[in-house]
Amino acid sequence: MVHRTTFYNHFEDKYHLLQFTIKEIQNNFEKEIMMHYNYENPRHYYMEFIKKFLSFLSKNKKMYLLIIETNENSIMKMFHKLIVEDVTLKFEKFQVEESVPVPIPVIAEFYVGGLLSLSIWWLKNNKPFSDEDIYKFVDFMIRSDF
Repeated sequence: MVHRTTFYNHFEDKYHLLQFTIKEIQNNFEKEIMMHYNYENPRHYYMEFIKKFLSFLSKNKKMYLLIIETNENSIMKMFHKLIVEDVTLKFEKFQVEESVPVPIPVIAEFYVGGLLSLSIWWLKNNKPFSDEDIYKFVDFMIRSDF
């Protein structure tokens, strides 16, 4: 219910608003995580991030299903891009490349793609597993060689 002129004084278009909103959600997650934890290991940081992300999706399920079903492709591409950028920066900060023989962009794309795809499946299938179960599954898959 904001006047059109006011909206365009702050945002270029609806995608700019969405990008701003995603960044704000990321920043809030990060503040909350860092307020309680001081991680030196990216895996611990991102597992806590995943826990908060799943809880957030669970609490806002209707809104995210609406967003996904309305315009899944462009929204998910933007969401994917922003999260990959964040993961890449964090991994560079944690100096992951020194300890892992896989380039950081490959790691970021792999994990973000998997998590987003799993999240969409989870929401579209009416959350057949609890947040905690999905968290445990992700943790197991990250740690395991199968």
